[in-house]
Amino acid sequence: MKNCFWIRLKACFRFIASLTAIFFVSCTSIEKSIPSHVRSTGAMHKMMMSGDNSGKLDISAIKSRNLYGVGPLEGLKGEITILDGKPYIGTVSSSGKPVVQKKWTESAVFFVHAESRNWKTMKVDGGIGSKKELDKFIADALKLYSIDKEEKAIFKVRAKARSLAYHIMNLKSEARISHQSHRSAKVMYELEGSNIEIVGFWAPKKMMGVYSHMGDRTHLHFVSKDEKHSGHIDSLSLEPGSEILIAIKKEQTL
Repeated sequence: MKNCFWIRLKACFRFIASLTAIFFVSCTSIEKSIPSHVRSTGAMHKMMMSGDNSGKLDISAIKSRNLYGVGPLEGLKGEITILDGKPYIGTVSSSGKPVVQKKWTESAVFFVHAESRNWKTMKVDGGIGSKKELDKFIADALKLYSIDKEEKAIFKVRAKARSLAYHIMNLKSEARISHQSHRSAKVMYELEGSNIEIVGFWAPKKMMGVYSHMGDRTHLHFVSKDEKHSGHIDSLSLEPGSEILIAIKKEQTL
């Protein structure tokens, strides 16, 4: 009888333990990252179709400590990059050299921006050989953090550039906007061995042609560590050890 009692008591404890385990498993949360809210003003395709390169957004109106943004300067006379709440205005000097100024008194033809204080970081052990390869890493990072690739998203990349080609728009005042004049207005520059920080925006298919080129998933700008270079990235190759940071607004419990 005594043995039977202990057997029943042990069985009872096992049953209670199993119920407790089920309770804790059912209450364990699955976290899904919610991307930061990305806003855009104006559109690249509208500019190309209408020829209107006037300012659509005064960047001082969106000034914020945690602001990030990219877009062309009014009149296609430069590039605007906002990184960590600081504006970097890239223009071309009369001698053809790149100039970077920090000022809020500028307007963008079209612009995409977001605010974020929260980032998910992914380390890339190997090198990144091209912009196309970087886009693939960004897509993988979005998937890793359960962000739908058909949602707008913002990201940063901290890296050492093995090589980087970028441009600053410098449209002549008398030029009419066309695909040809747009291409010829790009003043090209190259960097090698520079530490850089990239500000990028991921475009769902419906936003291609709005704040990225048609068929292009990303719009990338950068600022060099010495802050002497900033503009729109055309091609790149990054050394091993880059950090990709995906901006999130919050974690959602599923």
